Amino acid sequence: MNKTMRSRIIIAAVFVIIISTNMQPVFAEIFFPTTNFRLQGPPTYCIVLPEESISEQQKMQWANLVESTILDWEEKLKEKESVNDVLWDINVEIVSEESENCGISIYFKDKPDLSGTIAGFFTWPPGSITIYYLQLELCGLFTCYDDDTFISDDTISAIALHELGHSFGLDHYVSDSIDANSKWQTSNNTPPSIMIPTIHNNPNLQEITDIDINKVREIYGSDGFYAFSSLSIPEPTQIPEPTPIPEPTPIPEPTPEIIAPIIPDRPFTSMNISEKIIEVQNQQQKIIKVSGTISDDKLLRGHPVIITVYNPDQSIQILKTSPTNNGFFETLLIFDKNSIRGNYQVSASYIEHVDKSKDVYFEIVDKIETPNHNEDKTESIIESNPTASNQVQKESDNQIPQWVKNNARWWSENSIDDETFIGAIEFLVSKKIINVSENPGSQSIQEIPDWVKTYARWWSENNIDDETFVGAIEFLIKIGIIKIN
Repeated sequence: MNKTMRSRIIIAAVFVIIISTNMQPVFAEIFFPTTNFRLQGPPTYCIVLPEESISEQQKMQWANLVESTILDWEEKLKEKESVNDVLWDINVEIVSEESENCGISIYFKDKPDLSGTIAGFFTWPPGSITIYYLQLELCGLFTCYDDDTFISDDTISAIALHELGHSFGLDHYVSDSIDANSKWQTSNNTPPSIMIPTIHNNPNLQEITDIDINKVREIYGSDGFYAFSSLSIPEPTQIPEPTPIPEPTPIPEPTPEIIAPIIPDRPFTSMNISEKIIEVQNQQQKIIKVSGTISDDKLLRGHPVIITVYNPDQSIQILKTSPTNNGFFETLLIFDKNSIRGNYQVSASYIEHVDKSKDVYFEIVDKIETPNHNEDKTESIIESNPTASNQVQKESDNQIPQWVKNNARWWSENSIDDETFIGAIEFLVSKKIINVSENPGSQSIQEIPDWVKTYARWWSENNIDDETFVGAIEFLIKIGIIKIN
């Protein structure tokens, strides 16, 4: 039996399998890109009181909470400034309606217009932040909101801190490790950044960290919020000093390091999705393709494209894919009956830059099935045929031996060679645990890509189940990533 593979990846989670081309060697990395939004000077945030039938006390409580988060950002930015803290001035107003003085308006809304579990949202132009104040919950495979319950004050503050980070030009702080992203959301420690893409189980733990402050300072450089403004940079405030005591030899102070601002970049010329509405049903998988191209003048050899998939339940999936020599990249997403219904968002970053205007969106919905009388008849025949029934039962009893899972783990750790791992897959095929199509695809390469080890490791650690593993291998055979003669 001859098997070959071409370079693609499978990233399997509870509800989605992601497949991408030209993957990099497997190791956990942190990504903290910037968007192409920049403040054009010291910002003025207007906190707009909601018009809904909410008590005045509640409105002011939310407004004061958000004002505190703005001042928290300002204070921490100024603490890091040793030369001229005026460069990081932030203005804030609480208003009943938006005015011309507002640079960025902050709104409160009950829930998003579309399905999903969005806690907050920053958009431009014009710059605005929306905070959704109804309690979120998962209703089966759908997300829903409790119309009678507000989110906690700690959650309001966490959302505001996060969205303010977006308004400075920060994108999400993520890892390509599923475990790392999960721990940041669930551990008893403060997450490494306020920009992790999900609200912590205990939002009181979420706060601005040095990582966040240093990243904002990188974006705007030594000129602070004046870096992208036509305004004159103010002189530092002079504080009268007491008459100094004569010293023998004064030590000269070091010249402050000049940090150049990060010029916003748009690395992608296009990003597309094959379907915007995906209908799922029992016993079937749906496959969609996310693809795009990088600008010729932005393409650098050796730098991967980072794909982030935002699921409706606020979970995320991260994967890396290397573009081709002409800047093309491609990712396949597989969904089934267990996939969460609702709206998904896919973002791409390249060399620490995100162009949100290129984000793509799609929705998972239930397929309305019509009765098939022929299928009903077939099922009744099978049930009345003891031989057929026994055969089905016999096939369902085929389980993956533990030694196969052990091989997968050892191979992911480089303890056994590729041939031994391939032999395990051949065994599964011979036992019909993996079903091989009569006409599998023909595209292939001569060796197993290193990224497959990630998938094998996840399965060996029970992060994905046997059914997902078998289904993924069958799919690889079907499309020709694994070729069998």
